[in-house]
Amino acid sequence: MKKIIRTPGLIVATLSMLIVFPGGVQAQLERERVVEDRPIDFIFQAPVNIGLSTVQNVSQNNLNTSVLHTFGLTSGGIDRFYGLDDGANTRIGLDYGITDSFSVGIGRMTFQKVVDIRTKINILRQTRTGSTPVDLAVKGSAGISTMPGYWTRFY
Repeated sequence: MKKIIRTPGLIVATLSMLIVFPGGVQAQLERERVVEDRPIDFIFQAPVNIGLSTVQNVSQNNLNTSVLHTFGLTSGGIDRFYGLDDGANTRIGLDYGITDSFSVGIGRMTFQKVVDIRTKINILRQTRTGSTPVDLAVKGSAGISTMPGYWTRFY
């Protein structure tokens, strides 16, 4: 004689055992207060906006690449591709976030082949409650021309 095991009955019995005897259930999660006075995120969407630095910094352990290009006048028409052919300066750079409020960067410009290093630190962060109403960042930058013979002209 074979015993017939009914699958739905076995599933119901297993589920009811798990509900009645929850062996691995942990205690209630620890409660934490909501931090209401936190800094506002993304006042600007990028560290540089139309060639000008913003107060936005690169987040910690993130690498930001940028290509900045200045254009000529659009009055040149199609012959000058409406200013796109008249690029006076192109900069390619990397910025790395050491912390959420401190970043360093390096870049190279085509104008006089300048290699630059820069750093930005946020001093004040605007908060949601308004206890600090503004963002304030300080940026430092230094560059050196790598053109051959550039420095010999000044002696």
